[in-house]
Amino acid sequence: MHTIIWNPQAQENLRSIKSYYLDAGIDEETIDNFLLGIFEATEKLIKHPSSGRIVPEINDPNFREIIWNNTWRIIYMPPNNDDDVVEIMNVLHTAQNFGS
Repeated sequence: MHTIIWNPQAQENLRSIKSYYLDAGIDEETIDNFLLGIFEATEKLIKHPSSGRIVPEINDPNFREIIWNNTWRIIYMPPNNDDDVVEIMNVLHTAQNFGS
């Protein structure tokens, strides 16, 4: 079994998403359920850390992504040979490019 960690950039992405939706007038319960969906989408990485596709714009097997709700890219690094950690790097809208 692998461990999932959220790096500071991914945590900031989630805070920004929440702030954006709060400013748009969406109620906090709906936003929290939305964020819960993102967290739940990453749970499969505990057992299948390489299940996501390689991030197309960089084509590096060390950067993978899962698409959640057809709208959100959850970009992560699968474990290397030295550890069992899956590191969530970014949470981006599908219209955004990784690294831009």
